[in-house]
Amino acid sequence: LKRNYMIEVLHYERANKNKTIGYVDIKLPKVGIIIRKIAHLQDGDKKWFNLPQKEVFKSGSEKKDYYPVVIFEDREYIDMLKVAVVAALKAHREGDTAPVPAAAKSVYGAAPYCGF
Repeated sequence: LKRNYMIEVLHYERANKNKTIGYVDIKLPKVGIIIRKIAHLQDGDKKWFNLPQKEVFKSGSEKKDYYPVVIFEDREYIDMLKVAVVAALKAHREGDTAPVPAAAKSVYGAAPYCGF
């Protein structure tokens, strides 16, 4: 799968709630999409990103369900996007605000971990 998308980090906000350590807003300039509140999560040494989800309580229950707000039909693309968010966020933290290519490889079906 070959894509030529770029990702730009618009904002990163630190958080400390359960496994959530932050939220990132990104822009895909070539397609004109902004995705806000991508959760940056950590459990032990593992870190990863989840696209925005809506919390919904089941009828007559206190149990919560989470439904995705943004859905990509192509699972490989979503994995590549998560890898690219890691690279874009790293560049953003280093002061480089130029969009980062989203052409990073990932293993199909496995959400990549980020190393920062």
